[in-house]
Amino acid sequence: MNKKLEPTEAVIFLHIQKTAGTTLHRILDRQYPPHQDFFLRTANDYLDFLDLSLEQRGQYRLIRGHMNFGLHQLLPGPATYFTVLREPVERVISYYYHIKRDPAHPQHKLAKQWELKEFLKLGVDKLMANGQTRIWSGDRPDLGYGECTTEVLALAKSNLRQYCSVVGLTERFDEALLLLKKRFGWRNIFYTRQNISKQRLTRDELSSETLEMIEYYNQFDIEFYQYGKELFEEQIHRQGKEFERQVKVFQLMNAFVTYMFPAYRRLKKLRGE
Repeated sequence: MNKKLEPTEAVIFLHIQKTAGTTLHRILDRQYPPHQDFFLRTANDYLDFLDLSLEQRGQYRLIRGHMNFGLHQLLPGPATYFTVLREPVERVISYYYHIKRDPAHPQHKLAKQWELKEFLKLGVDKLMANGQTRIWSGDRPDLGYGECTTEVLALAKSNLRQYCSVVGLTERFDEALLLLKKRFGWRNIFYTRQNISKQRLTRDELSSETLEMIEYYNQFDIEFYQYGKELFEEQIHRQGKEFERQVKVFQLMNAFVTYMFPAYRRLKKLRGE
């Protein structure tokens, strides 16, 4: 997992909903030139990608967005993935409130109408139930809402280990970011958190019945996340003892940069620059 990126190797960022992806996309904007960066923002973007010739697809060094595992099969050359996982209960809570806030989401009206527990029972959004496992298994169309099997889980685990160069965790974002920097040779990875919602209930504010319902619908995701966490820890262990110090240094530098940058922009504005 620590080998350097080959010049012809494409990087695929499999962005799972509500896993700090917006923040990571801002960092990615600085790493790859636009002509080598294909961003799958909508279903139409995916169709546009399919319309490209193999030669055209091979020109991209980064392909990113919400997608299911398997896009590497559409590329003419070698490719590797990276992803960020999130503790399943927290991800589902965050995703529900995202749907509730976003008028453009297909299930927005239903989320506004129903509380989280009832929304889960409706079964209208497959990503609410074992969504991370579903995505990394390739999301078989024959699997209905909440339908997952030990075979699907095993496939998702196998894909994650075999194809993913870096498995990050939302809860340990800075460590994941440094792993990505080392693996892909990124520069300027300083950031401020993006797309953080305060208009949601926290885990502690939800009823035990609601939490149990989320766990019931995400039993396979809980196991999949634990497996991803083990892979993450393996990656950290391979970095050696120096890595912990590097993380602390980065956090101090990032705090300084994010504090000074707004002041720098205000100064430029005052000067009329």
